[in-house]
Amino acid sequence: MENTIKKSRFFNFKRVCLYFGMLFLGAILLVTYLGCEKDIQHTESEYSIEYDPIHLDKITPDSWLEIDGVKICHDYKFQLNKECCNFTVPSFKFIEFEIEGKQQISYMNKIDFSMQLYEKIFKNSKYYVVTNANLIYNVGIINFKRKDKKAINIRFSQDYPLIIR
Repeated sequence: MENTIKKSRFFNFKRVCLYFGMLFLGAILLVTYLGCEKDIQHTESEYSIEYDPIHLDKITPDSWLEIDGVKICHDYKFQLNKECCNFTVPSFKFIEFEIEGKQQISYMNKIDFSMQLYEKIFKNSKYYVVTNANLIYNVGIINFKRKDKKAINIRFSQDYPLIIR
């Protein structure tokens, strides 16, 4: 009889350990899931953005980026389309100048795009603070946040090669 009690206590101890182990594992999985899940569109008050260098060719004159209602459109030439946007930035492949019907075509890289975005939206803004401007000129990453700590709304056209963290 004493032997059966020892077995049943040991069995209950295993069951309790298994229960707490599963509970601990569930808590770790929940924290991991919540830590990795982010809504890229509307919720954060601080962002780090950069252009994906592999897919820059997807930035065409139909591409656009909107940050808190300020819309930036892309174009082959530096023409502002006031119906569509507030600012114009060159597309990946753009016409630098044209002489006698011949066009000089140039290409933008991720640092060029980041510098253009910084110049148009963030440099003299009364709404945003860029936390490390050196990253823009060295690697093309813009770290920014709102001065009033409100959420930042970022929207862009389909296939727009923007990496948001």
